[in-house]
Amino acid sequence: MEKKIIRLLLVDDSPDDAELAIETLRRAGYMLKSQRVQDAVGMQAALSKQQWDMVVSEHTVNHFGAQMALDLLKREGIDAPVIVLTKKISDTDMVKIMRAGARDVVLKQQIARLLPAVERELQVAQEHSNYQKTATTIKEVEEKHRVLVAGAREAICYSHEGMHIDANPAYLHLFGYERPEDLEGIPVLNMIDGKDHARLKEMFRKAVKEKEAGQAQEFLAVKRDGSRFAVEIAIAAIVLRGEKCHQVNVVDISQRKTIENKLHFLNQRDPLTGLYNRHAFLQELTKVVDKAKGGAANSALIYIDVDQLRDINDNIGHAAGDRLLIMLARLFRDKAREQDVIARFGGDEFMLLMADVSKIQAQAVADAIVKGLKEASFSEGGRLYECNCSLSLTMIDKTSENIQKVLGAASAASAEIKSKKRAAAEPPPPPPPEPPPAAVAPGARVGAATSAMSQKIQQALENQRLQIKFQPIINLHAEPEENYEVLLRISGADNTSIRAAEFIRAAEESGQIVILDHKMLERAIDTLANMHKAGRRTNFFVNLSAASLGDPEIPLLIQRKLADTGLSPRSLVFQVNESAVVNHAEQVPAFVKAVKRLNCRLALDDFNARPESIKLLRNQPFDFITITGALVSDLVSDQVCQMLVETMVGVAKNLEKLVIAKYVEDAQSLSLLWNYGVHYVQGNYFQQPESELNYEFAGETISSDHAVAGWVTAGP
Repeated sequence: MEKKIIRLLLVDDSPDDAELAIETLRRAGYMLKSQRVQDAVGMQAALSKQQWDMVVSEHTVNHFGAQMALDLLKREGIDAPVIVLTKKISDTDMVKIMRAGARDVVLKQQIARLLPAVERELQVAQEHSNYQKTATTIKEVEEKHRVLVAGAREAICYSHEGMHIDANPAYLHLFGYERPEDLEGIPVLNMIDGKDHARLKEMFRKAVKEKEAGQAQEFLAVKRDGSRFAVEIAIAAIVLRGEKCHQVNVVDISQRKTIENKLHFLNQRDPLTGLYNRHAFLQELTKVVDKAKGGAANSALIYIDVDQLRDINDNIGHAAGDRLLIMLARLFRDKAREQDVIARFGGDEFMLLMADVSKIQAQAVADAIVKGLKEASFSEGGRLYECNCSLSLTMIDKTSENIQKVLGAASAASAEIKSKKRAAAEPPPPPPPEPPPAAVAPGARVGAATSAMSQKIQQALENQRLQIKFQPIINLHAEPEENYEVLLRISGADNTSIRAAEFIRAAEESGQIVILDHKMLERAIDTLANMHKAGRRTNFFVNLSAASLGDPEIPLLIQRKLADTGLSPRSLVFQVNESAVVNHAEQVPAFVKAVKRLNCRLALDDFNARPESIKLLRNQPFDFITITGALVSDLVSDQVCQMLVETMVGVAKNLEKLVIAKYVEDAQSLSLLWNYGVHYVQGNYFQQPESELNYEFAGETISSDHAVAGWVTAGP
């Protein structure tokens, strides 16, 4: 072994004998730092002065000796090896002193034996020191691992031969246990649904074979109370206390799976009606056609075209058209069989796919739909509309080549029915002569269908008959804030108020919408600034049209008005309709950047949770989303609307957006929206749009369960 300095304590009353021992070790190449003592006092002083690598002691020294030296070392807790170097010693004393702790006995006349005894003890001391360091390191690592595992948010357990032997608190909490002892005797397989046992066993075998953690897999886990939830599990083979074991890491992914399932549902569904969308329906139709071509039972396709939807959209507004579509979707679900697939195939087209059905059975369903349409009616804007639809039935059998042929036949049959309807109808009366067109803004376009309304808009602009009204937006979490949506109206010549839904289409087609946006912005910012000066910290939600997305004057106007009035930009929230944002996607980034640079906020209005709008929400910093009002209007009576709204709220929260629900008309809707976690509500249940900002926000305490119950029982 490598030679080193030895700190040697000699207990001997003979300087010559002590020097003999020193010289023997020096000749062997050791450097010595030595001291000779001959009594307990001297040894005590030497021990207190420094540490010693070895003690070489005469067996007996004037009322002292090796036995007392050993006792003193033990008393002081010093672990230094003792070699007895003596002139003579009996066998009995040799046995006694060795039992007392001496490492060896060497006779002085055999001094050559001292060197190997010393080297042996130095080697043992070095190995003991290394062992102590290793043990300390292992203990530190174990403590770090214990703290890491115990404090980990990830659930971890250890198993031997498939049985639990330990688990961290996160694992116990995840599966509903209190102590690790509660898991004793319980196989790890018991924590997983039975249908997944074979796959989990294979993971255990693979972990042993590969000797490293394999890729995590999804499983259906089982809590102590029997409830199921989704998890991801990774398994690694390890050794604990000399035994081959497994470390099992479990991550609860139930929340993530819920969001994924909701997104999958939305990707397959029409966001307005809750029926299948075009893409999902084509997949189902492909399966049915392939089965029919293989000789399976016949199927049927019912094609339904809503005749009056465009007329309602043009004359009353898209919100009314949306309500008609929701009503029709509910009627189709009621008349179809439970296993049938119903889809909104286009803007005003529906498809009903009936698998494994005869023509007689399919015709019975078609007749039931026709009868239901005749009995139904749709009232909007003081007018009663019949639910007229063109319906055709196409059978799918082994002669059906592909889905294109099937859809083509269904479309042709529907077109023929429409043609017969037009031929049977009486010719319409000649239209009355149009009044001379009024002047509109430069560059505006006026179509025949919108010229009359465009004239009313122009007259309102010229005669200062633009109005803005305000409807409160109420925080369901009792935060002290005042929010109003700013709504544009125009007054006719007879002082009747015309809603935006009635004139917005004409304004867009004529180009007057840009002028209206500018006028409303100026009025809204001036009004809000006056409120702030009066000490009311109110926020305004201001609607902007699709045309404003590409209008470079809008950000400049906002910036100028903010500078002139000193208004806080955060008090302005600009609402843009989802369809406008999606259809003008190339203009959205620049518009959003300009508005955000001014430190104003943004809301995506009429949110339908289409995939493209969800992608847009991920990429653009919208602060709020408002759920399409057609869904909220039918929330209480339609379970599909309830499911869609709840899913939309979940998606919005996952994207960290605040949710506003409009068109709240009753206490039951409010209660449902509260349970879904909606942040804000708005509608006539609280207050109709008014010219005055007089809603008492301070009086609302809707945030508690008691308060919600009070709203529900009070009634509108």
